[in-house]
Amino acid sequence: MKQRRQLAALTLSAAMLISMTACGQGTQPSTSSVPSSSSQPSASQSSSASVPSSPEGESDYPLNNQGGIAAAEGSDIGTAATTLSTRDASGYNGAVTSGKQEASEVGIEVLKAGGNAIDACVATALAIGFFEPNASGLGGGGFMNIYLADEQKNVAISSQFPAPEDIPLDYFEYLLNEDGTRNQELWSEFNSSGKAVSIMKALSTYQVALDNWGTMTLSEIIPYVTQAAEQGIRVTENLHNLIDSSYEKLYMHEASRELWLKDGLTVPEVGDVIYNPDLIDTLNLIAENGIEYFYEGPIAQEIVDIIQADGGVMNMNDLKTAMTDVLVIDDPVEVTYRGYKLYSMPLPSSGGVIVGEILNILENFDLASMGHNTPESIHVISEAMMRAYAYLGDPSFGDIPITGLSSKDYAYSLYEQITGEATTELEAGDPMPYESASTTHMSVIDKDGNMACMTQSISSHFGCGITVPGRGFLLSNGLTSFDLEQGKPNSVAPGKLSLSSMTPTILVSPEGEPVLISGSPGGERIIACMAQTIINIVDFGMNAQDSADAPRVFAGADCVIQVEGRMPQDVIDELEAMGHTVKVGSDWDANMGSSNTITYNPDTGELHVAGDPRRDSQGVAY
Repeated sequence: MKQRRQLAALTLSAAMLISMTACGQGTQPSTSSVPSSSSQPSASQSSSASVPSSPEGESDYPLNNQGGIAAAEGSDIGTAATTLSTRDASGYNGAVTSGKQEASEVGIEVLKAGGNAIDACVATALAIGFFEPNASGLGGGGFMNIYLADEQKNVAISSQFPAPEDIPLDYFEYLLNEDGTRNQELWSEFNSSGKAVSIMKALSTYQVALDNWGTMTLSEIIPYVTQAAEQGIRVTENLHNLIDSSYEKLYMHEASRELWLKDGLTVPEVGDVIYNPDLIDTLNLIAENGIEYFYEGPIAQEIVDIIQADGGVMNMNDLKTAMTDVLVIDDPVEVTYRGYKLYSMPLPSSGGVIVGEILNILENFDLASMGHNTPESIHVISEAMMRAYAYLGDPSFGDIPITGLSSKDYAYSLYEQITGEATTELEAGDPMPYESASTTHMSVIDKDGNMACMTQSISSHFGCGITVPGRGFLLSNGLTSFDLEQGKPNSVAPGKLSLSSMTPTILVSPEGEPVLISGSPGGERIIACMAQTIINIVDFGMNAQDSADAPRVFAGADCVIQVEGRMPQDVIDELEAMGHTVKVGSDWDANMGSSNTITYNPDTGELHVAGDPRRDSQGVAY
């Protein structure tokens, strides 16, 4: 491992790197400490973020049309905290937050140019696929949630990973040991191969969103993305660590070695810049030729060829179908919480249903009187989480009691189980009697109150590790989201959508005014992160950034409460005295989610946008 960190490529001056910003403005960023297990992020200070566009060709980065990695002098340049003065911002005309400052600024530029929230969300999604390659991109999918202010209507789009049409039901059988446990060696090999790739629908989702609710075309939006992309990708501490932890996967595949590793061998250092002209060219070709070029043309053939050469079963018809077979949902999950309307994702995302179930249980408690992160409030929140996590799967492959799970009566039956003592063993409740017949996230709101958010993913960090040669984007390992055994709700089948926890969430007032829009990466903990975001803002009166900064908890069906290390010890002691098992993690645990939230103040018209300090998130507003 040490050898691969010793090589250096081209060198940029430290002064040049210090002066660079995400849009090439040349202003020197403020510095602050990087969040760690022993440090607190700098206090949030709301400010209007000015994001003037750069003329084409101007940048404080030296442009590199050949690709590769440019090295920095100094090891502390480029981390999220040292290049961002604050995580949040305020404005009155529009706001964007995402996992990268550069992507948020692309979205703001589209809003300033007259685009609406849907246009800006698509632009941000394309940009985050470039600037946060470990988490999403053209090779993945996700969920988009849209609120149309003039109609007071919510719609959702699913681009979750479908299984290929030729996949056999026993596809995963060889990965299981005789006793039914997973063979770790075979599983690791599977994760890093074409066998794990699921059908990519991100691009077709963008097209559907623009065709139905946008005001701009994909060809008009992509130049905003490619212009920003020419500056390259800053290697932050977070990205450095993710490449390091995914090193073996990336090194296995030639195109990934060449793009993501310095000299094809070493992990880029913090402050390096990764140039990806292949992806810029790919986006320009899509802008010129339409998404057909990706799903039916040369790119589609290249995708299929590399997947099949590495053991996968995807074919050209899978991609052709994905171009138009996009699931638009006119009746997403809708629940009320203390009078507010919550809109979130239905199946195949389990997130919206479970967030709604958690909130339905907690609505029976006076959380505000208990106080934020007190033993009493953590106890009841954790008990609600434990009861809400349950099995779910693709509704087209089985009957799931969504109405029952979303029922307030069912939630009340679970509320009645919660006492002052800890639950140490739990069986899932029965919703049937109440029944009738590395991921990333971005949130956008425009001046008219339209909201759009999207959580998208390539499943694991850097997906399966395969970069399509000459195209600059990674393929997902989305098939790993299925259950390995046959006969379960989340077992694989041709064309089936895997279960997901992605939960892009919108909250509006009873009058239909925006309250908040949020979402997060983080696997199953996305759900807990979203529930706490809503509770922090609605019950405890926090602003968006204070909510993002607050220590988080997670509790699942194993009845163990997990807390961040910043939780006061006396709170932990009292929880344990109640009988809870408490596990303490790092102070700023990226696995606890990374909420990207915007709130609206109807009295002042102000938008407050936050970025989560657990990752590289940044809010921008104007």
